[in-house]
Amino acid sequence: MERSADALTVFIEDEGPGIAEDEIALVANRFFRGRNKSSLGSGLGLSIVDLALRVSGARLVLQNRSGVCGLRAQIVWEIARDDTTRTPAEDSHRFGFKSSRPRLSPA
Repeated sequence: MERSADALTVFIEDEGPGIAEDEIALVANRFFRGRNKSSLGSGLGLSIVDLALRVSGARLVLQNRSGVCGLRAQIVWEIARDDTTRTPAEDSHRFGFKSSRPRLSPA
């Protein structure tokens, strides 16, 4: 974990094969499964993680580890520089959601 004046970052690293450089920008797309795909999975995992992080005000940054095998995932929360705070509804609008609460239709 690292904290700077403008962000809090959590790092997660593995020692797997990494992701092909030309696929890193695509792996958070729904249903994307790269060249090193297994027989399991539907390609939704990272898209769900990315959406959940964006809704919480964070962003996901993926990169291959330098000099060794594996992937480095960074979860970054930007730290506000002013005294304003946003409500969950305001945050949901930033990411294209119309409401932070589910609407129930009449029975």
